[in-house]
Amino acid sequence: MTVKIAIIGLNPLGRALALALKQSRPDLDLRGHDRNRSVMDDLDEKKIPFKAEWNLLAAVDGAQIVFLNEPLHVIQETMTILGREMKNEAVIADTAPYKQVTAEWAQSVLPEHLFYIGATPLVAVGHPRADLFQGQRFAVVPLPETPENALRLLTEAITLMGATPLYLEITEHDALLAAIHQLPILSGAALMRVAAGSQAWRELANMAHAPFFAATAFPVDDAESLTALLRFGREPLLRWLDGLQDELSHLRELLVAERATPLQEALEDAVTTGKKWREKVADADLEEAALADAREEIIERTGFRRLFGVGGRRK
Repeated sequence: MTVKIAIIGLNPLGRALALALKQSRPDLDLRGHDRNRSVMDDLDEKKIPFKAEWNLLAAVDGAQIVFLNEPLHVIQETMTILGREMKNEAVIADTAPYKQVTAEWAQSVLPEHLFYIGATPLVAVGHPRADLFQGQRFAVVPLPETPENALRLLTEAITLMGATPLYLEITEHDALLAAIHQLPILSGAALMRVAAGSQAWRELANMAHAPFFAATAFPVDDAESLTALLRFGREPLLRWLDGLQDELSHLRELLVAERATPLQEALEDAVTTGKKWREKVADADLEEAALADAREEIIERTGFRRLFGVGGRRK
């Protein structure tokens, strides 16, 4: 039986999901859809590993997994349509970085034969490529009532992409993502506004290079999407923002102090911590051999086949 997976939202992350899945399982029936007509118009059918569907319902018809990869502010509308129109059992996995609100939407609009699971790839997305998830973590956020077979189905799909599932509760996921995803958006916006608001912006713009580019890079260029990301997740974000403001105030005090040693010690701590973190990220590449073995085992089991009968929703 051929596995069918639908990817709704064909930004670079959506296309990377398709490339990674197709590379491990060429026989997958992959469908892709994007509500943005310009995205659909720009697709090069010779380069995409899925069948592009102009109609949302055609894309999800018969799918065992639907990756909901749309901007946060439109996910509720899409969930409502899926809940009303999809008749077969399926896993609905959203990639939004904030799960409290998407889980609430899912519980209110999805029927019992559709199983919501949050799924956040913990990876920086540049250009879509098949090896984007190799050795990376992929946060998996199930609801308490999620059936084990539905969770296993999504887990095996993530493993096939080369990623390692990281199981989190909703509150834990949202608090952690606020620090590593949403807080950098705010700090980058503040830096951009300070620099661009300066009378010397013309000179600054000509002189800016890699550090400034990295600090002011946003995950998307759509202000509406960024606003939704920040406001939907603002409770944990505000706590991290308070911490950032306190630390900036502390560093300011060290900067104006007469002695340079305290500032140097603070920077030494930051540099050492960052170096250890980057080394740990590099070491994760060593896990790829074990992940490859796991993918081969899944493929030998004919790729998810035993997981299709997920049954009714377990309370």
